[in-house]
Amino acid sequence: MAKHTVRLPPEDEKRNFPLVPIGERHFQITDILDETDDFILTKCECIDDVGRGISLLYRVALVGDFLWLTKLFLKCIGEPHHEGDMEIDTDAWIGRQFIGEVKHSNGYANIKKLIYVELPQTKIPDPKPLDESTIIPWDAGVV
Repeated sequence: MAKHTVRLPPEDEKRNFPLVPIGERHFQITDILDETDDFILTKCECIDDVGRGISLLYRVALVGDFLWLTKLFLKCIGEPHHEGDMEIDTDAWIGRQFIGEVKHSNGYANIKKLIYVELPQTKIPDPKPLDESTIIPWDAGVV
């Protein structure tokens, strides 16, 4: 294994990244980043005209006092949300949409409140598609 020297930023320096704008926003789940026995961490991308393409993380509890919020989240994304034992299939969450009210706190955007609206669950294509004119063919410049 090789050794590397890197220059790390000071402790108080935060990474600068765009935040989903404050207010009611329309989101689409684009990835499941982590799954444990306690929670599921989702990556949600804003698909509104305001904030389109900016992502935030949303943690769904699987144990504890916030299961009522998990039930509301499942209802918002059109997944089963009945009482008692039930199976959750996170593969089915990709592309699911919901409305959430965004707030900013300590330099981060968070979903303050889920808003139930019956949405057609049709996946929106990548809001930030690649600009094909800037793609360089893999063999460009090879002699």
